[in-house]
Amino acid sequence: MQKKQKIKKFITACMATIYSLTSLISITPVHAESYSASLNKTGLKAYHSFIIEDRFSGTTIGPGMMDLSDFRINGQKAYCVEPMVQISSNPIYAHEKITGRSAFYKIGYSDAQIDRMAYISSLGYGFNGDNSIEMLAATQLMIWQVQQPNGFSQIPSSVQAKVNIINDRLNTIYKNVSFANNTVEIEGYGEEYAVTLDDSSGTFKNYLNNTIPTGIHIERSGNTLKIWADKSAAETGNLVFDAFYLQSQATNTEIAYYQPLNQTLAVFGKKDPKVMRVSYKILVQPETAEVSSSKKGIGKVDVKLNMHKTDKDSKKGIEGIEFEFFRDDVSLGKDRTDENGNVTIPSHIEQEFTSDTFKETYVTNWDELSERMQNECISKGWFSNQSDAQASADKKAQAHLDIKTKSMYIKL
Repeated sequence: MQKKQKIKKFITACMATIYSLTSLISITPVHAESYSASLNKTGLKAYHSFIIEDRFSGTTIGPGMMDLSDFRINGQKAYCVEPMVQISSNPIYAHEKITGRSAFYKIGYSDAQIDRMAYISSLGYGFNGDNSIEMLAATQLMIWQVQQPNGFSQIPSSVQAKVNIINDRLNTIYKNVSFANNTVEIEGYGEEYAVTLDDSSGTFKNYLNNTIPTGIHIERSGNTLKIWADKSAAETGNLVFDAFYLQSQATNTEIAYYQPLNQTLAVFGKKDPKVMRVSYKILVQPETAEVSSSKKGIGKVDVKLNMHKTDKDSKKGIEGIEFEFFRDDVSLGKDRTDENGNVTIPSHIEQEFTSDTFKETYVTNWDELSERMQNECISKGWFSNQSDAQASADKKAQAHLDIKTKSMYIKL
């Protein structure tokens, strides 16, 4: 019985070797460069609940503890993307380098899963200078979890802490800033017209400024964005923000190192960051014109001019004294005092008066303004149309003329 089992294992191993050689001949070009895989154990382990296939021997490995290793391909940092397949560094199982996504598709990954692995790589080990062994292990574990989301347990707490950090970063990638793609209406120039946006998703804090148009000013505080414009700004435009790092830093490298009998390794460059845009529109500003008014009028009054002549010593009126009355060097007539020393002459007086000039402002594009802008114009005393402005100027000029003509009676 034991002899039969040994023969069976030997035949299985031989078949695997033959399959390997035929696979290399059929898949790898004759002059293609080959790449050798290697790994360094971190000593940080997690329990895997799935079966691992050993394609070299045709056997399987049951659930158990798995080292969260540092994988390399020709010495370059790489990640294992087939957690259910055993790896070998034997040159006979050397890998073929395949750029793009075709090899990932071949081993069962979707575009969404490839994107997620690329983001995990971009925001995990090495990001913000975190080259710790715990972050390395967490990054590899999370890449495995793309294909085996429920396949691991008993994760070391130090690794889980790094997993939580990466997941928090991924939350920014997979959630939208609440004001993303909004159009902000700016109702005037200067900080007094600033618009403040608050991100309820809590992710805007992780975005960097990519493009801020000329004449647009921003102020950031956590998840709050304050925007205002000066007069050099274009009437419309877009503000662009990139999550975690700028677009210019992305390489979008996606390389699979593939061998049918070996575990597939992958190298990811920085993936395009998530981009968030806010559009702005500077609302129509008021255009103004002026009207003016000045009024002329004749002041008319019928009066009696009175004179009283008395004796210097006795203070009694003197009769028969002749007086001639003048106004503006023009004689109004002559008369003599009566027995009481009084003399009276009637006079009709007319005088032309001119009011001051009064000006009013009106808005020529009233209907194009926002309600807030219209209210601001009203607060400045501006009118919505020319006729109302002219009527107000005329009324003020007439009121001033009336005051002038009435003052004539008072003086007389």
